[in-house]
Amino acid sequence: MSNKHFVLILINSFLISNVVAQKTSVQSRTQYTGEVVFHTTPFGDRHLSLIGLFQNDTEIKFNRYHRFGLSLIATHDGEPSLNRTRDLQTFSNLEAGTVYGIFEAYYHYKGEKAEFKIGTQDLNSDLLVSSNALLFTHSSLGLDAATNINLPAITYPLSGFGITGKFNLTSYLNLRFGILDGRRNSSSSFLGLSFAINRTDGMLYLIEPELTMFKERLKAKFGTYYHSGIFVDNIALEINRGLWGFYSISDLELLRPSKEGKSAHFFYQLTTSSKNVSIVDFYFGAGFRLVNMIKTNTKNEIGIAVASASINPVFESTNHPWIVNEETVFEANWKIHFSDKLYLQPYFQYLLRKDGGRETNDPIIIALRGCIGL
Repeated sequence: MSNKHFVLILINSFLISNVVAQKTSVQSRTQYTGEVVFHTTPFGDRHLSLIGLFQNDTEIKFNRYHRFGLSLIATHDGEPSLNRTRDLQTFSNLEAGTVYGIFEAYYHYKGEKAEFKIGTQDLNSDLLVSSNALLFTHSSLGLDAATNINLPAITYPLSGFGITGKFNLTSYLNLRFGILDGRRNSSSSFLGLSFAINRTDGMLYLIEPELTMFKERLKAKFGTYYHSGIFVDNIALEINRGLWGFYSISDLELLRPSKEGKSAHFFYQLTTSSKNVSIVDFYFGAGFRLVNMIKTNTKNEIGIAVASASINPVFESTNHPWIVNEETVFEANWKIHFSDKLYLQPYFQYLLRKDGGRETNDPIIIALRGCIGL
């Protein structure tokens, strides 16, 4: 499918929605999220980095069910995880290098019993998400390291063409799904609407049932995905097609909101995948989100979490790009909401590494993140 055809699909969706529209509304939000980061490296060096993201999200809504969304981004940073810290899981979920352009562009139908989204989108917008883990700044607590590293997945800052959706089967059971482009290659800093679906790159298929139980205190997801692309089998030493992954994500409300707005929440994430073709063979993350436990004039949240990923032992003797065999990160943060358009979030991370014998220091990250709506 060419770029021209893709744009025509989006325009047609837009026009069809407009014809049936009874009421049209436009919502647009622009914000800048940035952070000043002090971090050490496995080799004992110390660095100061600036990381930032400009983002504009616009949604045009036609009557109750039809929407058209467009997201534009521009990022800046020196990729400190990739170039200096060399951590397996990427310590900042803002890190993207320097890119700009279209992040997402899609048509969204949202009915009472079902919804679906078609267009350029981020895999991690609606799937493999823990609502409590969104508080954290570490990348793997947003999208687990096994999925992010094993798959050529289309996720921030890249996106790709796909169809995602959700069926509301009962009051306690939802079923999410996704069929997405298996790979997005970009050698340019500009992010356009280009994509190419071919047999070698394959497709990514996901099924994610979600259970809501105990008076909505618990939301549990048990998902699976299959990538139909080409992978290297490091046991048989041959090329194979396909990689399976299985994951479990749960969000638990430990303490329901009080009159003062205090609440406590727990989450966990667990992922494993086809061992013979996986770089990361196991991932586990868990943490707590505590709301308004510190008395202030504004809403505040405390986050404490741990995330651990291990390199497949088959890869320990091969030339994988990380000089680490196992990595566990501990994160603590405090997010202070001054208004709907302004927050500050200091955070601390400690990276405990099992390396290849060439490093002697565990990296430390101390940072201040802030976000302002423009």
